[in-house]
Amino acid sequence: MLSDYFKTHKLPLVGASVVADRAGREVILYGFVATPAGKLDAQEDAQRIINDPAVAIVNRIVVRSELLETSESSDSSGLSASAAQNRIWSQLPAYQSYPAPDQIQQYEAEQQPQPKWTSWVLPLLMTGLMFVP
Repeated sequence: MLSDYFKTHKLPLVGASVVADRAGREVILYGFVATPAGKLDAQEDAQRIINDPAVAIVNRIVVRSELLETSESSDSSGLSASAAQNRIWSQLPAYQSYPAPDQIQQYEAEQQPQPKWTSWVLPLLMTGLMFVP
């Protein structure tokens, strides 16, 4: 919801995730803006939309002044908004994306040791030997 709002309101490289834990909920803002004013604007918009003083806003947006130059040059070159956005993303170094809670649970499940074949074959053989006269 917040990410869609940012993309349609002049902050196409900004996203938001809502994280809930024992301490409560928090909104994590991430992505890139061209100016410090854009970073502050995203935080203020998130606070206004959430409208809950108990929700913490963590602003991890990175200010990249070269985006201002890139976006101006792509606008003048006649590229569509999505093409200009893709061009900007391709010029930036890799960024850390923050996993959603369901992705964290999936990752944790994948990290669990998988049972080996010996964990079921040996008990099966022992059970079978009990019935051999």
